[in-house]
Amino acid sequence: MDSLPKTPRKRNRHTVTERSLSYFSPIKSKKAKIENDVEIMFNDDAAKDGKTHTCSLCKLDFNGTKQWNLAAHLSAKHPNIYAEISGEKNEPIEVKRTKLLHSLVEIVSVNGRSFTHLLDSGYIKSIHPRLDELRAAGVGLDLHDSNLTEVKKKLSEIAGKIRDKIRDEVIGKHLSLMADIGTKHNRSILGVSIQYSVDGNLKIRSIGFIQLSESHTGIYLAEMIVNRLEELGIELKQIFTITTDNGKNILKMVRDVQSHLVSEINTNRATQAEVQSQHDNERAINVNYNNIDSEIQQLLANVIELTDDEALERCYDEAASLYNDSLLNSMKEKLTDNGRTITYDITGVNCAEHLLQLTVKDGVNDLAPNISNVIDLSREACKLLRQEAICNQAAKLEMEYSLPRLECATRWGSMYLMLRDIYDRKNIIEHFANANNLKLFQLLLQKWSILKELVIVLQIPYDVTIAFQNKRLTLSDVYGKWLAMQLHLEACNKKKSFKTDLAKHLLNAAKIRNEKIFSNPLMDSALYLDPRFQCEVTKCAEKTAKAKETLLNIWNRHQLLREDVSIHNETSVASAESLIFDFDVDEAITSHYGIHQNENEQIVPSLNISDLIDQFQPEIMSPSQSVLNFWEAEKTKNPELYILASIIFSVPPTEVQIERDFSSLDFVFTKRRGNLCQQRLEDIFIIHLNKDLFELVANQEIETFLEKC
Repeated sequence: MDSLPKTPRKRNRHTVTERSLSYFSPIKSKKAKIENDVEIMFNDDAAKDGKTHTCSLCKLDFNGTKQWNLAAHLSAKHPNIYAEISGEKNEPIEVKRTKLLHSLVEIVSVNGRSFTHLLDSGYIKSIHPRLDELRAAGVGLDLHDSNLTEVKKKLSEIAGKIRDKIRDEVIGKHLSLMADIGTKHNRSILGVSIQYSVDGNLKIRSIGFIQLSESHTGIYLAEMIVNRLEELGIELKQIFTITTDNGKNILKMVRDVQSHLVSEINTNRATQAEVQSQHDNERAINVNYNNIDSEIQQLLANVIELTDDEALERCYDEAASLYNDSLLNSMKEKLTDNGRTITYDITGVNCAEHLLQLTVKDGVNDLAPNISNVIDLSREACKLLRQEAICNQAAKLEMEYSLPRLECATRWGSMYLMLRDIYDRKNIIEHFANANNLKLFQLLLQKWSILKELVIVLQIPYDVTIAFQNKRLTLSDVYGKWLAMQLHLEACNKKKSFKTDLAKHLLNAAKIRNEKIFSNPLMDSALYLDPRFQCEVTKCAEKTAKAKETLLNIWNRHQLLREDVSIHNETSVASAESLIFDFDVDEAITSHYGIHQNENEQIVPSLNISDLIDQFQPEIMSPSQSVLNFWEAEKTKNPELYILASIIFSVPPTEVQIERDFSSLDFVFTKRRGNLCQQRLEDIFIIHLNKDLFELVANQEIETFLEKC
């Protein structure tokens, strides 16, 4: 039988990630802490090769060589001794209560269990000793309350703290949004996530699932997103892009969010003009900065009951406050004087993954009937091979057999996986075609060569589908993968031995969608900053000019965001702190003694951002190398361009993360939770989708209790 390269089949298992490993760190630290103390509680029986241990307390012999097994014996049979060794007995009672509440919240959010699970008699019995301990100390936790009021209150409290953490994380950052709609248990839900760069690493935060109660119009969806952003303290001018699928209402939503942004900017401008006018009037009435000395004398003369020092201090405070207002106004004027033209817009990014699946669908639909019927035959053969009778016969014959995967319209690449599974079971199909005289299998075998070609060609976009699911995927990566797919399809199309036109149809469908992916100013900017593909932009003067213009606008927006954060920080400090005077001692001493730079050394003039963008001409890199790694290496050499690259390459070219979040709905939002109120469901989602922040909040609460004690 002809063989194809093996494609590893995905198993429905929980993979161990760095995030999930962090959950076991408390266990590891506890093990390291108690293993030495535990060992002295046992005696090795040398007559049994040291593999049997005798407990010095209960004289029980049992097998086991690991100290953790010994600790398990102590914990189960001698809990008081174990508590002394592990240090749990010395914990304040409030800490023990808080830890128990955290565990209960984790069960219903991170672990996805229902609240009724906490009311199970077996579960309550398992934690009964801890409940008795809390009750004896007067801080009991009532789990017999069917409403579980305390658990739900703690759930809401932790969810609020997680939202505060997200709010603090995103201050002053350019954010890329991802949004999509899903349905679960007759509820329509809008999933929203944000992605941004932190120290060169891409960070994704799921900011919740929003239940939709009205028709899914673009205006309504935009309002829901804007409201959620306002709840988290995110300004619309921080939103850089929105990655969506090709739904018409979703595309309309992007335009409506842009309208909200324009309205917000116009409102801010009107407010700023009003504040500016008010400050001008205040300065005209109260203070004449050209004659500040006369103002001070007048104030001192009017304040008879104060000493001169006290009066001067009051005057200085008032003048300093007005000076700060004047400084802010001058900064705004300076931005205008510098001529920085900033275009505020929110760019819609088409999800490359969805476009790829549509490309495959169009290519398959263009196949001739004598070719497409092979796919139909394979679907029927897949259903037949999954029947219990076929499975039982294969088991009796001791044939290696596993169920083939069915095609699912909503699962990416499922057609290829189905065809591949059918192809890999040729021996099974041949056996039942002859032994049971199954006409379906006999017809399929007659067109086996066509099935093989379909599998070979469809594997090309399937490999790209898998590559597009990488969390570190960038816009320029999508360009490279898409280009490689087209070149591969062209090579298949030129093979004269192929009997099908699938490669040709896929290639045509891909070229039709090139414009949706590549006719985007952000894509040109990403390619310009990518040494692998910069030549694709620089060969066209118009593309180069647009890319540079986009990068310059991004830089101006970034600078203005930084200035807004700086102004916010300055106005939030006390007036005494705002009087700190910046003084560079080294520079002053160097100037005082006349120490100058060596005259032979050439002073390199500082370049503005426009010059840096123009002069960026890196060496060409291999397409297999990572552009993110390249910019990490350039971080100190080109800090300004590094900032631009961090913003551009943090734009998600797919909404795969939203699809992952929707997959977690099956785990969290079960049938037994169909009656949960919207707010509690959102609290569960925000904790489940941001597990690392849950761990951070829980640990900080424990540390706060310990500090008080």
